[in-house]
Amino acid sequence: MNDLTNEKRMSVKEIAAATGAAERTVQDTAMRLNAGVRVKGDGPGRPALSFDKTSAALISHELKKDVKSKVNSSIMTREEENAHIMRAMQMLMDRTTEAEVKQKHLEIELDESKSWYTVKKMQSIGYFKGVDPRRLWKKVWTWSAKNDYQIKEIPDANYGTVNSYHRDAWEEAYGIIID
Repeated sequence: MNDLTNEKRMSVKEIAAATGAAERTVQDTAMRLNAGVRVKGDGPGRPALSFDKTSAALISHELKKDVKSKVNSSIMTREEENAHIMRAMQMLMDRTTEAEVKQKHLEIELDESKSWYTVKKMQSIGYFKGVDPRRLWKKVWTWSAKNDYQIKEIPDANYGTVNSYHRDAWEEAYGIIID
């Protein structure tokens, strides 16, 4: 009759060496499986875990299964890898296209903003020095309305919003040339 208590037991180190797993992984797997664990002394104040052959075989089997599933989940077929690369390239192309469109839009806005002037901007670039700014807008506003030119309302730190008039309106209303 085979007595399980007398059969050779395996330590965590032995199982780790046999399976190639880390000792901590062996211990975690043993606890997860609730394997038959016996604590024996492995030096002063340092108990060591030991397992009967059946438990050691079960732990080894589980560890090998875990390793295989990790390896299998990390391996992609060539088609999956190519599909992954194609998706990544498409995302990059989409982002590039979006950035190019946004840049083009900003360039257009910048070019367009060079054609629009507020009273404050006209005075800051050297036109109408010493003239009361409250008197400048009426003539350019009238010319814009009469000639169907758009009057843009833009944000302003001092007044909340102010009107901005096209370069042509300023030049025609006041007979000036804006550089």
